[in-house]
Amino acid sequence: MRTRVLIGAVGLVVVAMLSGCGDSGSDDNGGAGDQDGGSGETVSKQDWVRAADAACDTAKSAIADIPGSTALLASPQNDEQLMQAAEYLSSLADSLERLVEELDDMPQPETDADQANAVVDALGKALASLHTAHDAATAGDATTYAADFATFDQDFEAYTGAADAAGLTVCASQTVAD
Repeated sequence: MRTRVLIGAVGLVVVAMLSGCGDSGSDDNGGAGDQDGGSGETVSKQDWVRAADAACDTAKSAIADIPGSTALLASPQNDEQLMQAAEYLSSLADSLERLVEELDDMPQPETDADQANAVVDALGKALASLHTAHDAATAGDATTYAADFATFDQDFEAYTGAADAAGLTVCASQTVAD
């Protein structure tokens, strides 16, 4: 489950990066979701899913390149491991912040924009939980960190569920740890 968190986060980063690559499909569409950067631009659902899953695949590689061990994320055993977790989460948060921004600017699918918005909203919630866990780790509070990381893990699982509901197979299968 924790592996899903990291890889999913990476997946979202990729989705955001590829969001500008989709076929706009139509001109200004006032019915598009509110997370299209205000342009009203839409893409086909199939193109949105394809771009999002490609982004998740790329994100998986990017997260895998973050230095450090994901094995200690759930339960660091000492202060040194807690600080290593904080460093790792900082890098992960940077990636997720870029992804949320890019997804927020991504043209919405012509159909099921509510599902696309649910993916972005769930990722945003997971990112907020990630920041909370990072803050606890940075403060050296292992007990609070453990609870906050568990919340992040649950929120990230909710994101992968939203991705699955939206038809994103790669994003839905993202993981955080090896």
